Amino acid sequence: MHSLFLILLLLSQVISGQVQSPFSGLENQQRAPKSAYPEPIKIIDGPVHVRDPTLVYDAKGQQYIVMSTGNELLYLSSPNLTGPYVQAGSVLGNASLISSSYNPWAPDVTLIDGKFYVYYCVSRFGTQDSTIGLAISSSGEESSFHDLGGLFSTEHGNISNALDPHLVPGGEYLSYGSYFGGIYLAKLNSLTSIDQSSLPGIKIADGFPFPNAIEGSFIFHRKPWYYLFLSEGQCCGFNQHELPEDNTTE
Repeated sequence: MHSLFLILLLLSQVISGQVQSPFSGLENQQRAPKSAYPEPIKIIDGPVHVRDPTLVYDAKGQQYIVMSTGNELLYLSSPNLTGPYVQAGSVLGNASLISSSYNPWAPDVTLIDGKFYVYYCVSRFGTQDSTIGLAISSSGEESSFHDLGGLFSTEHGNISNALDPHLVPGGEYLSYGSYFGGIYLAKLNSLTSIDQSSLPGIKIADGFPFPNAIEGSFIFHRKPWYYLFLSEGQCCGFNQHELPEDNTTE
């Protein structure tokens, strides 16, 4: 099982010691009971593969939308956050403009000023032949997304890999990266355009040698801190070496 790491993006004030750590005072707090956390979301009745999920609430349609890797980006919806979710079709409807040979992966959906922005990637598995693309919609309905195609690409020999895009809160940067070179921040000219001159961007997390690669970045902002979540490790099974000190599995 992939280990989940939380990394703080330290500001200059933190480095100089002028800002208190967000973990200060937490050392003696008790761990929350298992009952404090909800059960996993039920997707639909019956088996379904949902990889790399992303979720957004559509207030106009009064529904929660889940998108995931597979079949031109799976599209599932439910009136309730806890489901059940029903598969309504796909985000793109047809093959991505980037390539009809490979399935799009790892969507990241954000609702901004009434428009749905879905960043995704297309890649040849195990290589750096990858492209990050974008599809947008004014309604958020299944198959309503207009595919803009690729924003930028990587290839063999580059220091980064154009996979697993995520729009950083504030809309100025796109985090990306997987297996090759670590996680980067690519500067946006706008929500639909990358500053090509700034690529590969700012490295915010080092990649680790196979089989301990990092991928799947997600950044959360709570002033004054930015929190980076990512996955590290390889499928499959449970990694007992990463258990807390008391060896609990809860």
